[in-house]
Amino acid sequence: MSEYTLLIARFLGIPRTELVDIARGSLLHDIGKIGISDNILLKPAKLTEDEWTEIRKHPEIGYSIINKIDFLAGAAEMVLQHHERFDGTGYPQKLKGKQILLPARIFALVDTFDAMTSDRPYRKALTYQDARNEISRCCGTQFDPEIVKCFLDIPEEVWTEIKALVKYRPRSCKTYCSSRKGTGWPSSFTETQTTSACVTRTSCLLICLNPSASTSTCTATEVRPSRITRA
Repeated sequence: MSEYTLLIARFLGIPRTELVDIARGSLLHDIGKIGISDNILLKPAKLTEDEWTEIRKHPEIGYSIINKIDFLAGAAEMVLQHHERFDGTGYPQKLKGKQILLPARIFALVDTFDAMTSDRPYRKALTYQDARNEISRCCGTQFDPEIVKCFLDIPEEVWTEIKALVKYRPRSCKTYCSSRKGTGWPSSFTETQTTSACVTRTSCLLICLNPSASTSTCTATEVRPSRITRA
């Protein structure tokens, strides 16, 4: 999901210096589920209300784990806020609108998109079109309308290609950018905007920290599925 989040972050023009924290926050968003029982996380049936109460504790648990680690402090608020909703009905703080950090608002959408388009123990993945329709339906309630518009403006093939690249054949961002060159999207991203090493050590896709660097030392590795399955 870090690739999805960074994609929208770049599209919205978030400064390059902030992308590191966004990538880390994306990767660590569910770290608090370390404190949640596997009996709940891996339960194939519908959760009880008491089990949902336990699940909803994970943003605060995650925040408490990383907020005192210097190099992760910038990601801690994103971890805390990633289940807030634009209309103020999320958790744990019931923040509303722009009270929620922009990276957390982005992540809330891509987390839902990824969850809907991935198989779960309790259901099969939805199609891209079904996920798109649901995100449109939740515009202004669960999701920031500006971010929904950004998501809808990105062609389906881009989302599909990123998912496939991460799952099956990770490669350098220079190769990826070359494959997108000439498509007209995104207009601000060029082949020369590459990085020599992935900021999160999991993928080089769509993050530019050093435009002049060579990609010859790229260390991207495949992202393996987590045991954590509950949204």
